[in-house]
This record gives sequence, C-alpha cells and structure tokens, in this order.
Amino acid sequence: MLQLNQTENPENEINMPQVYYWAKLFKAAIWEEIQMLAKKNEVINQSK
Repeated sequence: MLQLNQTENPENEINMPQVYYWAKLFKAAIWEEIQMLAKKNEVINQSK
C-alpha cells in the first residue's frame, strides 16, 4: 500500500527512495513536478 503522506517526512527520501518518489509522483499537481521527479529517478524516467 502506498501512503501519499510518506512525502511529508524527509527521512523517507533516504530510507525508502522508490516509495517516496512514487508518492511524490501521484501527488504532483503540475506537469513540471512530474518532469522534475523523472529527472531525479531513473525508474520514473523510464516509465514516461
């Protein structure tokens, strides 16, 4: 289960980076946020 509130704890970016980035992706409000996340995460970048 992916909890979108995982993005509120900055430690999750270090401890659970894949979960953190996917949660950020689902919470993205604008296209620029998605593009920024894709640049930082290879898995998301390959999915676009």
